[in-house]
Amino acid sequence: MKSARKVVAAVVTVLFVVSACSSGADDGPDAWSASADEAFPVTIDSTVGTATIEQQPKRVVTIGWGSQDAALALGVVPVAMQDMSGDTGDDTGILPWDAPELGGQEPTLLKYATNEVPFEEIAELRPDVILAVNSGLTDAEYARLS
Repeated sequence: MKSARKVVAAVVTVLFVVSACSSGADDGPDAWSASADEAFPVTIDSTVGTATIEQQPKRVVTIGWGSQDAALALGVVPVAMQDMSGDTGDDTGILPWDAPELGGQEPTLLKYATNEVPFEEIAELRPDVILAVNSGLTDAEYARLS
């Protein structure tokens, strides 16, 4: 089941890649937006459930090691991401290579550990999509987040 969750996370990441790509000669952000609008709605089936994303996500929450990296690499600044305190060396909770990619934005930092999913805090953020790469989510946790 863990590999299935990784596949779901990878598919969602690929979805962001596909939605951000432009087929035209203009590589500016406006061209990306037009292409992204054409990619939706999209339904992603997996062994743990089916997710339908109606339109390009604007509020992305990331949990699990590497989820914020995937979003930031695609130019998506999460509204919330996993607090990496203890891994940063400076107690900011933000990995040193992620800080410049945030563009001055300050996402909510979620205290997350396997078997300690902050469900209520995530729900209050009203995310369009939750990226959970290497999160260790169980089927029950996935269902509750869905």
